Amino acid sequence: YVMSYGGPESVLKARNALLTYDAALRQANHDVATILFVTAIEALIPPPMDWRKERVTARFVIAVQELCPQALEEILAHANSELAFGPIKQRQNRRKVYESLLGRIYGMRSSPVHAGLSITPRLFAHGSGADATMRIALLSDLTRAAILAFIQAPRNFLVGHPVLYPGSV
Repeated sequence: YVMSYGGPESVLKARNALLTYDAALRQANHDVATILFVTAIEALIPPPMDWRKERVTARFVIAVQELCPQALEEILAHANSELAFGPIKQRQNRRKVYESLLGRIYGMRSSPVHAGLSITPRLFAHGSGADATMRIALLSDLTRAAILAFIQAPRNFLVGHPVLYPGSV
């Protein structure tokens, strides 16, 4: 199905996303799992152009909203959403709420990438780390939804294109 609608490039994107998702599920460190879940989604969305490295955060935010808005709603409605991602101001404009949540998720990926890994709290016997455990569970759901949506309708996201987004390059 992916090959007939998206061609070989989409097959590779789906394969890479699935392999990365599997690696994220196997991680004991919550920072590494977060990096890999976000990377699995990122594997689906860049176009095969030199400018694909431009506006990656904006592309992530827009792509996830397009791929799996229902999964975003489920995360926001989840009883432990605030525990996992901190408080998100619930506004009338759902797009702004999604952008806030996805910006926070991308930041949770970027922080350990640029500053190094932290200790995984869920390894401690006293039970701390519920926030990290819940974050990983919800990110797993989001990533799985994004991969399934991409497989059903492969596409590229043009955020960062020098003509469409002239200030980005």
